[in-house]
Amino acid sequence: MMKTTVFPKIEVGVVVPEDNTIVEMITNYISSMESVESICDFSYVSYEDGKRLLSEGDLQVVVVLPANLYEDLNSWQSVQATILLPKEEVIGSRMFGQILSSGLGLLQVAEAGIKSSYEVSVDQSLKMSRGEIGYFLGMKYVGQVLDRMDTYDEFVISPTGTMTMVQFYYLGLMLCVCLIYGLNFNYLYEKKQRALQAKLCIEGVGKVQQALIRMILMSVYVFVLEFIVYGIGCVVSETLGLYFVNFSIDGVVGLLILALMMGVHFHMIYSIGRDKNGTLILLITSILMVLCAGLIVPSAYLPEIAQFVGEVAPLYTWSLLAQGALFENLAAVELGIPLIWLAVELVIGVYVSWKSV
Repeated sequence: MMKTTVFPKIEVGVVVPEDNTIVEMITNYISSMESVESICDFSYVSYEDGKRLLSEGDLQVVVVLPANLYEDLNSWQSVQATILLPKEEVIGSRMFGQILSSGLGLLQVAEAGIKSSYEVSVDQSLKMSRGEIGYFLGMKYVGQVLDRMDTYDEFVISPTGTMTMVQFYYLGLMLCVCLIYGLNFNYLYEKKQRALQAKLCIEGVGKVQQALIRMILMSVYVFVLEFIVYGIGCVVSETLGLYFVNFSIDGVVGLLILALMMGVHFHMIYSIGRDKNGTLILLITSILMVLCAGLIVPSAYLPEIAQFVGEVAPLYTWSLLAQGALFENLAAVELGIPLIWLAVELVIGVYVSWKSV
């Protein structure tokens, strides 16, 4: 975490007992360390002000230090500090919890080394060679290290979730390319197509059937584009040794479902807009969804209103579906919300097509 620039600094309020110069000196020393200063901003507050600033979101963590901090540390006694976190968990408070747990693990390792060395040195009845003592201390150390590693399995803190940065931007690129490609389907809804639609109706191909044909046609084109981007990603991943995506049946099936959802979405927008208005509406809604769904900047860094808009937009469900299919396991993907979106947009698109003149 030294000199990190991935996360914004964590705002930490410290409550120090009144007229306790030693505790304040310890806090100043810790806060001035480069490894701490790069990830945290410390400020001294009273207990009441700390609770107020925490509730207002100006602080992510408040640490209340006991008055006998120095005496307990000096006498090897356990120090009990109170840590206040906001009711609604934010990424800063979660990061602080992870760092605190990792730091506690490091202290446990150091404590184990000291205690094991002390026990060996004071036990006069224990006769061990130099190699045996080293082995004994090593096993003590390894035991503590293995316990400490559990903290990294317990906490996964990242603005991109379980995805790496390469996977995050690769997925965003794929979805953005598909949305841009959708702007080309306006020709299926131009006025000059209405004569063809009328002839098809005479031949017995109704408006609903024509709408379904357009959806399938657009879905096929989108799937071909997705498959090309998927293939290029697999080749680049293997060639450059990045290993951010691998070819799998789950990936192909997930992209097929995604293409169907995007085809239905395009039809709904073009049916509502008609002619050139459909392209404009699709362009505006696509830009809004891309900005709010966290495809350019992770949603953890966006304002709450933008996060809300992004989560209710269909693009957010598409990204979760694609993420599960490409990088994880399609069986683990929650298909409930994506299927609801698919059904809603399908009904709207078919209804508008059926009512159109």
